[in-house]
Parts: sequence; C-alpha cells; structure tokens
Amino acid sequence: MGEPESGATDCLLAYAKQCGISIDLQSDPMGIGEDGIVWKSSRLTALKAFYREKNFLKELDCYERLAEFGVTEVAGFTVPELLGKCGQFLVLELGIVAPPRLLDFGKAYLDWPGPLPSDVLEEHLQLRSDEYSESDWDRVMDAFYELKQYGIYYYDLRPANIQMRGE
Repeated sequence: MGEPESGATDCLLAYAKQCGISIDLQSDPMGIGEDGIVWKSSRLTALKAFYREKNFLKELDCYERLAEFGVTEVAGFTVPELLGKCGQFLVLELGIVAPPRLLDFGKAYLDWPGPLPSDVLEEHLQLRSDEYSESDWDRVMDAFYELKQYGIYYYDLRPANIQMRGE
C-alpha cells in the first residue's frame, strides 16, 4: 500500500475508533481512487478517507446540498446518504447503495460550472461517452443535467462513479 493510502487508512482507523466501530483491514477496500480510499465499517457503512482537503470539502458540500433538498436518487441512480463526517481526519461516512448508483463528488463544483471552457467540456463529455453504451450515456447525461438543478456541476462521469448495474 502506498503512502497516500496508508495515511488515509490511518485516518479511517482513527475515525472508526472515535465512533466505536471497526474496519476489517484483512479484506479488500471497497474502492481506491486518486481522491481517496473506501472501506466497509462494522456498522455496514462506507468510510471514505480523502488524500486532499479540497476533495473532501467538495464532496461534503455536494452530499450536504443533496441532503438539504432531500435527494436520495438522481435520474434513477441512488446516491449514498451522508451519515457522518470528520474534517480532522478528512473522512465521510456514507450509506452503502447498490447499482444503479452515483458516487464520488470529490471533483464536482458547487454553484459554478468550474474553470472548463465550453469546448474543453464538450471534448471531455465526448471522451466519457465512449465508456458507455448509447442508452447508458443518455441516462448519465440525465443525471448530469439533474445535478445542475441542485447547483452541482459533476464532470467525473466514469463507470466507476456512475454504475449502471452490478459488475
């Protein structure tokens, strides 16, 4: 396990201890990405530790915005519920949801479309569309536009984040 993952795992363990729960480090993590690492807790929640504060804050803001509006589903994709947070350890505790699901708001922008010029965004969306079938991409774009209604500009449109079905 590399340096960022081990530091994030240490933060998850500290959060778990603080909450009186545990993580089985003998099992595989639920996910490892460029923003953080996710483990299942003993209370059957997902604990996500971030490598960088900016990604933690972006994701926290998005989950809080969705909770404010009572959103648990976006365009037919279930969104995990925010169950806990710790800024000291950069950890979010989320409900575990089955596909179809929408995850990972660490690169989203709240209340502004971000620094991407429209031509770069168009090219980015075209590249991402190649990762989906045409009908699945239509569903992804439905989620993309619905999130904008809540002021969330979500560009990390990858199959790992927007899962259609259990793989």
